[in-house]
Amino acid sequence: MRILVFSDSHGYTDKMIDIIKSLNNVDMIIHLGDLVKDAKKLEDSFKHIQIEYVSGNNDWSAEAPKEKTIQIGNKKGFITHGNLYGVKTGYARIAYRSQELEVDFALFGHTHVPFESYYNNTLLINPGSISLPAPENTASYCLLEVSNQGIYSKIHKV
Repeated sequence: MRILVFSDSHGYTDKMIDIIKSLNNVDMIIHLGDLVKDAKKLEDSFKHIQIEYVSGNNDWSAEAPKEKTIQIGNKKGFITHGNLYGVKTGYARIAYRSQELEVDFALFGHTHVPFESYYNNTLLINPGSISLPAPENTASYCLLEVSNQGIYSKIHKV
């Protein structure tokens, strides 16, 4: 399954829409919060693509969950914005939560800085911000390939 992972779009959806249109074989889009309304806009625009999303710290009245687990084939994932796990000061809490949930991968945002690393056998990925990257970074997203054989990811700079 080919999955686009976005985070921290903050009301700017043009880059996401352009990326989705340029990749004609996307099976799923995951939006990691800030803002849920952007994920809903994608959902309305691309009805043929499955979209999963969670709310972030700037989604004040969002009815979306703050975190969830998803199953893709024989792989289990955890998605959250990251603010609940203090990712701006380190990744230990989200890594421990991922271990508790016994997931194969965990996706989070919030820092606006791309990150990818394994903790034990769990792949931790932050795609960075698609619209408002942290200083000295560029806008970015992740393309994730999930199959029964493994998980492959690449963070792309825009």
